[in-house]
This record gives sequence, C-alpha cells and structure tokens, in this order.
Amino acid sequence: MAAVSAAMTGGDDGPIRKKPKISELPLSSVKRASIDSLLHVFKKKGEFDALRKKTYKQFEDGVSRASRTTRSCTDLWTGLETEAPRFFADLYRQ
Repeated sequence: MAAVSAAMTGGDDGPIRKKPKISELPLSSVKRASIDSLLHVFKKKGEFDALRKKTYKQFEDGVSRASRTTRSCTDLWTGLETEAPRFFADLYRQ
C-alpha cells in the first residue's frame, strides 16, 4: 500500500520519475566511456550555453512568442471583464 501511495505523489501528471544516470543504464564500459567523453567535450566547448541561446533566440524571433503574448493578453482582459464585479466587491469590502 505504501508503494502505491508513494507512486501517486506525482500529482496530476503521474508519478515523479527519477532521472536515470548513465552509470545505472545497462551499457558496456566502452559505450559508457564514449558517452562520458562526448559529454565532457560538449560541456567544455560551451555547447550547452550555445544551444540555450540559440533556442531562446528562435523563441524570441518566432511566431509562437507573439501568439502566446496575444493569447495571454486576451485571456487577461477576458478574466478582468468577467471577474471585475467580484474583484471590486472584495476591494471595497476592506
């Protein structure tokens, strides 16, 4: 029973999974060493930062940012219009 409740602590998205480590995967020592060396080179060259910057720039320049911003503003104004009476009632009640 405790295992079931522990697995359910993930919330609505399901149970929380632990990120696997390379050492826990069933790999040969040659493959594991190859992965470790690739990861080391990738980190040393600063590729993580370059990838992060490239992804952020694509988001900034892309259509998705504009559509997401427009949708957020529309949702905000709709919420304000529908919830305004309750908001002002709470405001004046204090």
